[in-house]
Amino acid sequence: MAAATELGKLVTIAPGTNHGSVAEHAFALILALAKGVVPQDAGLRAGGFPRGINTPIRGRTIGIAGLGRAGKAVAERALAFEMKVIAFDPYPDTAYAASKGIELVDWKTLLAQSDWLTLHLPSTRESQHLMNDKAFAGMKKGAYLINTARGAIVDEKALNAALESGHLGGAGLDVFEEEPPGVLPFFTRANVVLTPHAAGVDQQSLADMALSAAQAAVDILAGRWPMEKIVNRELARDD
Repeated sequence: MAAATELGKLVTIAPGTNHGSVAEHAFALILALAKGVVPQDAGLRAGGFPRGINTPIRGRTIGIAGLGRAGKAVAERALAFEMKVIAFDPYPDTAYAASKGIELVDWKTLLAQSDWLTLHLPSTRESQHLMNDKAFAGMKKGAYLINTARGAIVDEKALNAALESGHLGGAGLDVFEEEPPGVLPFFTRANVVLTPHAAGVDQQSLADMALSAAQAAVDILAGRWPMEKIVNRELARDD
């Protein structure tokens, strides 16, 4: 970024283009875990008929860590599934939360009350290994973790320990500390569902990202400044 700015090159992003895809994917992981989709599919394919009692999500509490675009998109879907929604955000949109009946809580409360904890925070120095041994210990016994944000937020050794002890009911993971992750100890667990950093890349989000990036180039070349997309805004000018 410093080099681009020094060379006078604008850097843009494509905000607001893949949060819907991420939210849908988070719920795909939630539903796969709650309804035992993966083991039931495997059992049927093996010639069995593994019927069992599944877990409802209606009436359960979903805790959203990070109530930004993706977090809000998850909240909208959770409300449609008749879930209670609580959220933690360092800089919360209080008006939005109030309009949707979302209870804003501190981090400790989020961990303690969530039946499903879904992460939608950026990867920063503060969020590095935010989900560590202490955080997992603070979660409700039998709760589930969903991570479609960034792998660095979760300490994978602590995650494995929480799964091994049975304190964590399961996990749905789309991101990892290293990508590709190789084979990690918890990969063999039936209560873990895995996808390869695919949450934000459905057909619509990819098209929307490409269009947003192209429009940013067109706007800038025409002398318009899409400030919500420009990262190094100090280069924007009036002429």
